[in-house]
Amino acid sequence: MLKKLKSALGSPKGSILPLALKSVVLGILFFFALATGKWFFITIFVLLGCYFYFVPNVNSRQFLASFLIILLFPAFLRQFLDSGWFLTISLAYSAIFFVLLGLKNLIFINRRPIYCFLNGILVFTIFSLFFWSDKTGAFFFAKYVLVFFVSLFLFKEFLNVSSESHSAQKNNLFAWSVSFLVLQIVWALSFLPINFLNAGALTLLIVLIFQDFILGRISGSMDRKLILRNITIFIALTLAIFGASSWSL
Repeated sequence: MLKKLKSALGSPKGSILPLALKSVVLGILFFFALATGKWFFITIFVLLGCYFYFVPNVNSRQFLASFLIILLFPAFLRQFLDSGWFLTISLAYSAIFFVLLGLKNLIFINRRPIYCFLNGILVFTIFSLFFWSDKTGAFFFAKYVLVFFVSLFLFKEFLNVSSESHSAQKNNLFAWSVSFLVLQIVWALSFLPINFLNAGALTLLIVLIFQDFILGRISGSMDRKLILRNITIFIALTLAIFGASSWSL
């Protein structure tokens, strides 16, 4: 048992502190990049973010999609936020980056639920920003395509981390299929008069159910109980989300 724990940790306890310091430093740079919008802070933020992630170069490819989304996050966030939120968002960003580094460097013993949490946070954030953005502008189609590829890369990463299947071809097929379905659902949700947070939460719910179905299909545990459970959860939470919506036109 002790050998299994050491194998799962994969690094000494002291390595947690350097990861925490890296996350704090990047969170501070994130704050200055948001607050000033100056290229100096943005450049330092990007360069240090890449250095902190790729050194040491362990499991860098496995979580590359999440890292790129987290790194490029400020480019899309600043236009939506009031300056009063910069500190809070920077603290949250620092915590998210620490989770990513912990996953990459094998700090956490049970990585799968922690990764699922990180993946869910990214999915909710990306789609909430999409629903918050202007859907009538000339760049809406470009945003639509961008969201599709972000969904695709996140889902491929999710399958590679969480699935028991070692077939890259099968994982790619599932990722493309689900991302296309999510794209159609997002297009339909964009016409509903609900606020962006509720639309983002509903999209996250749909993505989580798709993920559960795919993992059940791959592992061979897909049965009536799993299907009924997911349908029940979907109906109950969808009604709760719609009930919490103002339905303002």
